[in-house]
Amino acid sequence: MNALPYLVFETLALLSSLATTAPVQTPLAQDPNPSSRDWVAANYRRVLDSVFDIPPRAGLKFPKNTKWLISIRITPPFPSGSECALSLQVDYDGAVMARIIYFKDSSLWSQLEDLRRRRPNASVEKLSSLLAVRRLEYTEKEIPDLTALARELESIRTDIILPDELAMDEVQYEIWSQSQWRNRMELVLGEPENSTRVNPLLKWVDTLRLMLLRHAGDT
Repeated sequence: MNALPYLVFETLALLSSLATTAPVQTPLAQDPNPSSRDWVAANYRRVLDSVFDIPPRAGLKFPKNTKWLISIRITPPFPSGSECALSLQVDYDGAVMARIIYFKDSSLWSQLEDLRRRRPNASVEKLSSLLAVRRLEYTEKEIPDLTALARELESIRTDIILPDELAMDEVQYEIWSQSQWRNRMELVLGEPENSTRVNPLLKWVDTLRLMLLRHAGDT
């Protein structure tokens, strides 16, 4: 008698038994308390927008006596790098106003991660209110070089066609510019850290940033 049919039958019976007794696999439930790093990754841009409430991105009404206004947001490629927001405003009467928002001791990412670990049940709004952030304003009377820097920006001519080069670990520059008669521009540029700078606009941005930080005593 051929034993092969019986072997096949026993094998099928065993598989059927395993199929009926095996536990049902259910989808994993979403973690109600994600790690601090995951939480920051999901909420970082939202907090960044709320902290860096610089015009014209903030949606504020454009001042009637202002000739032009430029705002810049700088974000580093790594969590340890410090974020920064700048703006420069020039009025028709020659007055110049510069603003800077930055984190003195540690980056926004690092602060959020630390706050989330210590207060895991706090809301985004609550943690945002606990951030150690500096907001400073200066006029041309306090920093006379701001007037020359404003004139320098007016003389800069930049290419309309942007570079199509792919680079890793870039510092991101988000730039908003607006004039009184509704002409406006939004621009996003990336540049590797410690690069040999060739873009005159980004070189100007770093000059403004260092000027304001020096005046604040944080260079």
